Amino acid sequence: MSYSDKAVASMVQELPFLRTKYHELMHVFVYRNYVSERGRELGVQGFLRRVNIMMHCVSRLFEYLPLDRPQANLPNDESIVGAEIAAHAFLINVYGAIDNLAWVWVCEKSVRDEKGRAVKRGNVGFWRNNTIVRTSLPAELQTYLAERDKWLDYVADWRHPLAHRVPPYIPPYCVAPSNEDVYQELERKMLIQLSVGNVASYEEAKQKQKQLGCFRPWLQGSFSESGRPIRVHQQMLIDFVTTHEMGLKVGHALDPLRPEGEY
Repeated sequence: MSYSDKAVASMVQELPFLRTKYHELMHVFVYRNYVSERGRELGVQGFLRRVNIMMHCVSRLFEYLPLDRPQANLPNDESIVGAEIAAHAFLINVYGAIDNLAWVWVCEKSVRDEKGRAVKRGNVGFWRNNTIVRTSLPAELQTYLAERDKWLDYVADWRHPLAHRVPPYIPPYCVAPSNEDVYQELERKMLIQLSVGNVASYEEAKQKQKQLGCFRPWLQGSFSESGRPIRVHQQMLIDFVTTHEMGLKVGHALDPLRPEGEY
């Protein structure tokens, strides 16, 4: 799978604790005394449901593309599409979960703009440009978010193309440069056979192409907007853990006097 043995061991160790992290967030956002019903809805029905979806998306990804799959053993089309669906839902909900946290803060703390008005919908968030909301946070949480601006940028850079332009793409296989000429020759033959309606010869050449490939767990969004591909297993785990951590930080900022053991 092109992961190091150390990376695989770390991911295998982390997977069983996703549900524990979800339950920690439940204790923070379900069992608190909300000031507003809107805050409660966005904390419980928004943030927590998204985290639950994210947890299941990670599990499905590891089932569709198991870490112990040999590189030469290519996943079938159903596994690729299933993994793409899991990654799509996950990335959309990471962005939504962060937005939910910002909304909970705004609703529970009655955040207002410089003129005392309710913050406009488009200005609610934890991203760099959401200055009204970010400056309303405790200094410690402001610093925490500033240190994670690059991660927040990455979340937004993936979410917008996925939601509005192109779905995520996992290449079914990759071809080494040493096999590129053979691959391209087979591609030429496939086009010829397809043009004359020789489906059997087309499929035969297609299978020979696959034999030249090996699988790599890369996820690509928009080729013009999303930048370089990401290693999908590793990045989804990082994103889940970061969302969990951010949820705990916001929960503590909302209820700083709550006993520490309840977080």
